Amino acid sequence: MTETKQDRWTAWVALATTAPAMFRSGMPKEKHLSQPRGGNFAFGLISLQIAIMLSSISVITKRKALWYVGLFLSPFGLSRLPRQVLSLLLNK
Repeated sequence: MTETKQDRWTAWVALATTAPAMFRSGMPKEKHLSQPRGGNFAFGLISLQIAIMLSSISVITKRKALWYVGLFLSPFGLSRLPRQVLSLLLNK
């Protein structure tokens, strides 16, 4: 049985009108759980990205000081990420 464009459009409109209500029902509880985790994860991620960028620039410019700064920043990022992964796995 072939579906017409009208049938597909009707099904899509029905899904588009009911889907937001399904997602909103669990949002307040999830929002309070995930917001504190997001800040720590963002801090860890940005410090790792800065460390990688500084290490890359130090290779190009051949300046050891930038490499040491990148080496200094990387433990801060690495210390934050495992906590976030464990909290996601343990749902805390």
